[in-house]
Amino acid sequence: MSTLHLSSSQDTWKCCLNGTNEFPVTSLRQHIFKQSQSLPSSNYKWNNLLPSKVNITTWRISIQRLPTHINLDKRNVNLDSVRCPICDDALKTEQHVFVSCNLAGKIWKDILNWWNIKNSVVSTFDDAINLAGKVTIKALHIKFFDAVVQTTLWLLSRYQNEFVFSAKRPKIELLLNDVKSFSFQLDYE
Repeated sequence: MSTLHLSSSQDTWKCCLNGTNEFPVTSLRQHIFKQSQSLPSSNYKWNNLLPSKVNITTWRISIQRLPTHINLDKRNVNLDSVRCPICDDALKTEQHVFVSCNLAGKIWKDILNWWNIKNSVVSTFDDAINLAGKVTIKALHIKFFDAVVQTTLWLLSRYQNEFVFSAKRPKIELLLNDVKSFSFQLDYE
């Protein structure tokens, strides 16, 4: 309190990010990304075939800002456990939820089989996020396959939440059917 100086003049706000005292959103965005500890590994591309909530979820996954147990624990949120509630084999990180968990591994194999994509595997977190850009399919189909990939990520996230917060356990065997049906709907509920 000793450094506090009160004044009778009117309060004002100044933005000192770009030296002009203006507040451009781009300066704030650049400042946030510079201060962030986990920058996106690649530039996320919005897919206009999908609802905003799916795009936003994928973007949050790509910058590791989804409230996984590990991310919550880093922010001092007290949890009973930071382990995956589905398999209890590992810590609940983005890598585990979207790649390493048995559930994720099975769904990625099913997706690749459904699209008849050979010689591709999802073994890292970046593989999952950037799968549409790494597979060999016709250029005309890449945007549609990306919609399937993002839908899969969104549904894996939703499945995890339902598993934790719902009294009724979601059925693993219906996950691929959900990916197929949601991928071709215009609006997800």
